[in-house]
Amino acid sequence: MSRPCGLKCAYVNCGKSARSDSGLKLFRFPKDVNTSRQWISNCGNLNLLHLDVADLYKMRICEHHFEKK
Repeated sequence: MSRPCGLKCAYVNCGKSARSDSGLKLFRFPKDVNTSRQWISNCGNLNLLHLDVADLYKMRICEHHFEKK
């Protein structure tokens, strides 16, 4: 089984990466467990639920899934 890669967006059906999308901003999952679980719920990728905090912190969500303020 392959290990998850933090170079791609973990959002369901996204998969954008900094390699293929120049200038794309990727945000790490928070180290706080409760906030990370909320991110998992929001991104719809329930495969992330089995990861521990250290592995989850390696995952990222791209800028397209955040509101611009």
